[in-house]
Amino acid sequence: MSEPIKDIDIGNGKRGTHRLSYGEVDGRTIVYPEIFEGEDGELIFDPKNAVKHALDNKDFLEMSQEEAELFTADNYKQGWPEFF
Repeated sequence: MSEPIKDIDIGNGKRGTHRLSYGEVDGRTIVYPEIFEGEDGELIFDPKNAVKHALDNKDFLEMSQEEAELFTADNYKQGWPEFF
């Protein structure tokens, strides 16, 4: 039996399992999660501290801004809505 999918309240009555963003850090463009697992395995939604968490945990992808825009637009949630 598989485990249930964990999700978290992301505001406005919505729930999420993952959420990606991108931005520039020290002249590099990175893609990083805004929803990540805490030490206890529970999901955390923390957009304000997501970049720090991603850098501290090496949980990011580095690419050009154009690649980041395409990645988050074209590849994000490829399985949607089949997963639900």
